[in-house]
Amino acid sequence: MWFLRFVLVVLALTVSARADAHDVGLSRGEYAASGAAVTASLTFARRDVDPTRGLELARDVVVRGDGALCPGKLVEASPFEADGTRVVVLATCGAVPTKVEVEAMFLASLPFGHRHLVHVSGPDAPPDTTLTISKRTFAFTSTASAPPPSVTFLGMGLEHILTGIDHLVFLLGLVIVGGKPRELLVVITAFTLGHSLSLALSTLGVFVPSPRLIEPAIALSIAYVGFENLFAPAARTRWRVALPFGLVHGFGFASALREIALPRAQLPAALALFNVGVELGQILVLAPLLPLLGLATRRGWLTLRAVRVVSFGIAIAGLAWFVLRIVNSA
Repeated sequence: MWFLRFVLVVLALTVSARADAHDVGLSRGEYAASGAAVTASLTFARRDVDPTRGLELARDVVVRGDGALCPGKLVEASPFEADGTRVVVLATCGAVPTKVEVEAMFLASLPFGHRHLVHVSGPDAPPDTTLTISKRTFAFTSTASAPPPSVTFLGMGLEHILTGIDHLVFLLGLVIVGGKPRELLVVITAFTLGHSLSLALSTLGVFVPSPRLIEPAIALSIAYVGFENLFAPAARTRWRVALPFGLVHGFGFASALREIALPRAQLPAALALFNVGVELGQILVLAPLLPLLGLATRRGWLTLRAVRVVSFGIAIAGLAWFVLRIVNSA
């Protein structure tokens, strides 16, 4: 019964987690140097930074040229698209610098875990990087080598699935009923096709449903799978559920890319890398999980009764998330 207790403890912890599992805390900065001027164009989610905080943000972008402070001023602070804020800061150095260093002090005032994606424009720009509260400084020079293909978005996709507790619980609900390897492969493939399609549609702006609808819908998908396991514990036809629910989860994945407001020219490559990262994360989870479930079944630990108890816990977790997300979006 240790396996059953372990799963139930994990499910109990998920109910106490944040209701919005996609609030990943992302922002993006476009940085460019031209002569003695350094421009920082920052894009935030409105819930993290309101346009009225523009002056405060401008003070917290600290630019140094060859070690000397380059005074900055606020150029623009305005709403961006439906739910974003754009802040543009211009720093002027005393002379044309060889080395530019930028410290994103504003990370200290943003929610814990916030990540700031940095892109430096120019023919000799360094690779994209990610800043956090513990690593909030980057530098670039005019002699930097050409950047290799960026893997920033691959890492984002990998992290998004591995820290998306609701997605992981949904995957557990899909596969805990067991089945032949071929049947489980069809189920997982259907889920992958679904979320890959909706991730592309939403990121490219073809169809972008409101997170106020998607987040509760993801929670309901978890509850549905949990309850379905109580009455029809078989993987043979589960792909019919995995495909449409995969579409719903893909719209949730897309929120991470939309928050940082990438230029349209960068979207295809970023989308491909992000999706690969999501798939790698899914493989990392399922590779040990499926053999573990098989072992638990062969040893008699994962009986039909145990599957139903865990499934009931999954359903309750989904319902709890649904209620919390409805309340938070009101």
